[in-house]
Amino acid sequence: MSPTIGDKLATGLLHQGIYVDGGQVVHNAKGRMVELVSLEEFAAGRGWWVVPYSHPHSTRERRAIVARALSLVRTPYDMINFNCEHAANLAITGKAFSPTLQVLCLLGLAWVGYKVARSAS
Repeated sequence: MSPTIGDKLATGLLHQGIYVDGGQVVHNAKGRMVELVSLEEFAAGRGWWVVPYSHPHSTRERRAIVARALSLVRTPYDMINFNCEHAANLAITGKAFSPTLQVLCLLGLAWVGYKVARSAS
Protein backbone atom coordinates (compact mmCIF):
# COMPACT_ATOMS: atom_id res chain seq x y z
CA MET A 1 0.00 0.00 0.00
CA SER A 2 1.36 3.43 -0.85
CA PRO A 3 0.38 6.62 0.96
CA THR A 4 -1.64 9.45 -0.59
CA ILE A 5 -0.32 13.01 -0.80
CA GLY A 6 -1.01 14.91 2.41
CA ASP A 7 -1.14 11.77 4.56
CA LYS A 8 0.34 12.03 8.04
CA LEU A 9 2.75 9.13 8.45
CA ALA A 10 4.21 7.70 11.65
CA THR A 11 7.08 5.35 12.34
CA GLY A 12 8.97 4.08 15.36
CA LEU A 13 7.84 5.70 18.59
CA LEU A 14 5.37 7.94 16.78
CA HIS A 15 7.84 9.93 14.73
CA GLN A 16 5.63 11.82 12.28
CA GLY A 17 5.88 13.33 8.84
CA ILE A 18 3.78 14.36 5.85
CA TYR A 19 3.82 12.38 2.61
CA VAL A 20 4.32 14.81 -0.27
CA ASP A 21 4.49 12.53 -3.35
CA GLY A 22 6.96 10.50 -5.35
CA GLY A 23 8.07 8.52 -2.31
CA GLN A 24 9.07 11.63 -0.34
CA VAL A 25 8.20 12.75 3.19
CA VAL A 26 8.63 16.06 4.99
CA HIS A 27 9.58 15.45 8.62
CA ASN A 28 11.26 17.32 11.46
CA ALA A 29 14.47 15.43 12.17
CA LYS A 30 15.46 15.37 15.83
CA GLY A 31 18.57 17.45 16.39
CA ARG A 32 18.48 18.84 12.83
CA MET A 33 15.58 20.52 11.04
CA VAL A 34 12.55 19.94 8.87
CA GLU A 35 13.75 17.93 5.88
CA LEU A 36 12.43 16.41 2.66
CA VAL A 37 13.60 12.79 2.55
CA SER A 38 12.68 9.50 0.94
CA LEU A 39 10.03 7.33 2.58
CA GLU A 40 12.77 4.75 3.21
CA GLU A 41 14.95 7.30 5.02
CA PHE A 42 11.95 8.51 7.04
CA ALA A 43 11.07 4.94 8.12
CA ALA A 44 14.75 4.12 8.84
CA GLY A 45 14.20 0.38 8.51
CA ARG A 46 11.08 0.39 10.68
CA GLY A 47 7.54 0.03 9.49
CA TRP A 48 5.39 3.06 8.85
CA TRP A 49 1.66 3.66 8.91
CA VAL A 50 -0.86 6.33 7.96
CA VAL A 51 -2.26 8.24 10.94
CA PRO A 52 -6.01 8.59 10.34
CA TYR A 53 -7.48 12.08 10.10
CA SER A 54 -10.54 13.04 12.10
CA HIS A 55 -12.29 13.92 8.83
CA PRO A 56 -11.49 13.18 5.17
CA HIS A 57 -9.57 15.79 3.19
CA SER A 58 -10.32 16.76 -0.40
CA THR A 59 -7.59 16.72 -3.04
CA ARG A 60 -7.38 20.52 -2.74
CA GLU A 61 -6.94 20.32 1.06
CA ARG A 62 -4.28 17.62 0.66
CA ARG A 63 -2.34 19.82 -1.78
CA ALA A 64 -2.52 22.67 0.76
CA ILE A 65 -1.18 20.31 3.46
CA VAL A 66 1.74 19.42 1.20
CA ALA A 67 2.42 23.09 0.41
CA ARG A 68 2.47 23.96 4.14
CA ALA A 69 4.74 20.99 4.87
CA LEU A 70 7.19 22.00 2.13
CA SER A 71 7.20 25.61 3.42
CA LEU A 72 8.56 24.29 6.74
CA VAL A 73 11.70 22.74 5.21
CA ARG A 74 14.84 24.03 6.97
CA THR A 75 12.90 25.14 10.10
CA PRO A 76 15.03 24.14 13.11
CA TYR A 77 14.00 21.27 15.39
CA ASP A 78 13.07 22.11 18.98
CA MET A 79 11.83 19.26 21.17
CA ILE A 80 9.59 21.48 23.30
CA ASN A 81 8.39 24.13 20.83
CA PHE A 82 8.68 22.54 17.37
CA ASN A 83 9.15 18.77 17.21
CA CYS A 84 7.98 16.37 14.47
CA GLU A 85 4.41 16.31 15.79
CA HIS A 86 4.25 20.12 15.89
CA ALA A 87 5.44 20.26 12.26
CA ALA A 88 3.02 17.59 10.99
CA ASN A 89 0.06 19.18 12.78
CA LEU A 90 1.04 22.64 11.53
CA ALA A 91 1.01 21.32 7.97
CA ILE A 92 -2.42 19.73 8.45
CA THR A 93 -4.25 22.32 10.55
CA GLY A 94 -2.22 25.53 10.32
CA LYS A 95 -1.52 25.25 14.07
CA ALA A 96 1.61 23.76 15.65
CA PHE A 97 0.71 21.54 18.59
CA SER A 98 1.90 18.29 20.17
CA PRO A 99 -0.65 16.34 22.22
CA THR A 100 2.02 13.74 23.00
CA LEU A 101 4.27 16.37 24.56
CA GLN A 102 1.34 17.83 26.50
CA VAL A 103 0.52 14.41 28.00
CA LEU A 104 4.18 13.78 28.88
CA CYS A 105 4.38 17.17 30.63
CA LEU A 106 1.21 16.47 32.59
CA LEU A 107 2.54 13.06 33.63
CA GLY A 108 5.80 14.69 34.72
CA LEU A 109 3.95 17.28 36.80
CA ALA A 110 1.79 14.56 38.37
CA TRP A 111 4.93 12.59 39.28
CA VAL A 112 6.55 15.66 40.87
CA GLY A 113 3.34 16.37 42.82
CA TYR A 114 3.26 12.76 44.01
CA LYS A 115 6.90 12.92 45.17
CA VAL A 116 6.32 16.23 46.99
CA ALA A 117 3.17 14.91 48.69
CA ARG A 118 4.96 11.70 49.69
CA SER A 119 7.93 13.52 51.18
CA ALA A 120 5.59 15.81 53.17
CA SER A 121 3.88 12.88 54.90
